[in-house]
Amino acid sequence: MSEAVQLPSLTLADLSQAIAKSRTRFKVDEDIDLNRYVKLWREDESWQGTKHRAMTLILRTRGCTWDYQHGCTMCGYFVDTAHRKVNADQLVAQWRAAAAEHKGESILKIYTGGNFLDPAEVMDDARRTIVAEASRLFKLVIVESRPEYCTPARLREVEDACRANGSHFMVALGLESSSDEVCDKAINKGYGFRHFVEAAKACREAGVGVKTYLLLKPPFLTEEETVEDIVRSIADCAPHSDIISVNPTNVQKFTLVETLWKDREYRSPWLWSVLEVLRRGKPAAASAVLKSDPVGGGSKRGAHNCGRCDEEVLGHIESYNTTQDIAFVEAAGAVECSCKPLYRAVRRLEGFMTGSAWVD
Repeated sequence: MSEAVQLPSLTLADLSQAIAKSRTRFKVDEDIDLNRYVKLWREDESWQGTKHRAMTLILRTRGCTWDYQHGCTMCGYFVDTAHRKVNADQLVAQWRAAAAEHKGESILKIYTGGNFLDPAEVMDDARRTIVAEASRLFKLVIVESRPEYCTPARLREVEDACRANGSHFMVALGLESSSDEVCDKAINKGYGFRHFVEAAKACREAGVGVKTYLLLKPPFLTEEETVEDIVRSIADCAPHSDIISVNPTNVQKFTLVETLWKDREYRSPWLWSVLEVLRRGKPAAASAVLKSDPVGGGSKRGAHNCGRCDEEVLGHIESYNTTQDIAFVEAAGAVECSCKPLYRAVRRLEGFMTGSAWVD
């Protein structure tokens, strides 16, 4: 990470307290049906050089163990969790309700608002049942997990179940940044680059694929700092990744990022920054797929430019994601818009501004 980056001297306790304070308005819904999943949608996904149709499923679980203890500055996925125990039968019922809606998609992405490989969140019996049944329907099953739950025995078990049905298994790891300072002081992640490397190695040894998430513009970084940090992080994580997904921060409810955003102390990243990261990062990604899915793109809470050019730029990014043809990124970068000079000025001057980062 650039030596010019100046992050606040916040401890784990400081950040955890600020994160907890940002959630005081959140109320748990006690009437949630624990036998029903949160959401399901379909999208295109690039895998092994080919465009595939993917089904994305969000299961409702008790939530992320780290979130109960500390939480991350930008993560609002706790909103969709049960905040109480969800047993194995209920999790399997959620999965089977989703499986009944399978329409020939070849990739399944399972999100839980936490960690699919954490047995406190997804019990061993539920995990085994879901993976075994999913691998009969899909050619690739992708789940999210923190590194500490990627044990060799657990990874071998899921990979063996998939292989028995001619399928593949992949774990998505939220590295966010290869800079431990960014992970500690801007994200409150609770682990660093070496933990990611160890988990990725365990996945590779078990025959499990690795998808790596990088976070573009966590709080307290300027636009210039985050672009340089992510370009460097792509190069650092590429040897350990099959897919690298650059996720621009979106302002989720009841998060520390939302608190800063409402106080005009935070702006989601520019789409111009997404393009630069993809353009400069593509060579460093080597054989790994490099993509970006700007959630909420074009809105004030998501990655955006001025509003006039957003739709066109986002269209090019979507085309690049499914084809991996860098020509779409170049085409997006060539879009002419009056906001470009302002963006360039922000990149040059934001770090010299008094007080907060530039916001619109």
